[in-house]
Amino acid sequence: MKKMNYDPEYIKPEIRDGWNVSEKMKKVWYIYLDLIKVFAEICDKHHLRWYLCGGALIGIVRHQGFIPWDDDVDLMMPREDYNKFLEIAAGELKHPYYLRTTLTEKECFQYWASICNSETTGNRETCLSKRQNNGISIDILPYEGCEDNIHLYALRRKPLYILAVLCNTYVNDYNTSRIANIIRTILRKTGFNYIAVYKWLEKHNSKHPWSKYNYITYTLEADPELKRGLQVNFFKKEWFEKTIEMPFENTVLPVPIGYDKILTQEYGDYMTFPPIESRKAKHDMVFEPDIPYKEYCHAKYGVSYEE
Repeated sequence: MKKMNYDPEYIKPEIRDGWNVSEKMKKVWYIYLDLIKVFAEICDKHHLRWYLCGGALIGIVRHQGFIPWDDDVDLMMPREDYNKFLEIAAGELKHPYYLRTTLTEKECFQYWASICNSETTGNRETCLSKRQNNGISIDILPYEGCEDNIHLYALRRKPLYILAVLCNTYVNDYNTSRIANIIRTILRKTGFNYIAVYKWLEKHNSKHPWSKYNYITYTLEADPELKRGLQVNFFKKEWFEKTIEMPFENTVLPVPIGYDKILTQEYGDYMTFPPIESRKAKHDMVFEPDIPYKEYCHAKYGVSYEE
């Protein structure tokens, strides 16, 4: 077992931007930073492009680090770089680091890849009872090129999204609505082959590299049409053609040159803090930074990792 060698100064609890950050959460942040470092070293070695996105991008611009009340880290890669990363990552990552994808786990469906620390525990509550690597992880999202006309893109995307939702509903238990439970029951009884569908989706999306398009998007974003409109996730490629480095916690990380346009399109006035009642984690995450997931999930949920 390889324990994390925490910086005792960094993991001290603190009040940041009016939010109480506990020692446990500071340990989680420390592990996130270590995972980002490992990922960045692989990308540098193989000349792969990557960028902060989502809450991590807001964090580096607005907080010069993590959003204090956030609970995950999302990074993005051009689809062609992402595919190369998947080819080499397993050979580059040594224990406790691990590449988690839909194809590496017994019970997992996700649209992205994750780098996990196997000597920790950190995932959604509904994932901890499943046979997958439930170590604290960072998520790597593949962004594809897409049509200049958003309506043409929406037409192409719709059937892809429906297939992805069926896969997600089959494997995961995030959505517990009546209709989701009915669909899940039908899919599981009929032996829905989510692996074959996932492979087809990956093959299709790989036909849309950045080099062929003026716009980019995360094709399998979790239903932006129902949230804020598909256009919020429809970016000009030129916003990502260069990067600048900005301070993030105790390091510096690459930020796309068009970060202000990206964040304004996605979130509006992103520099203004949300009201206090809205400052909360997005996911039902459980963190145990000092307990290996196999130990925690077996004790808490009876999960067996034996073949």
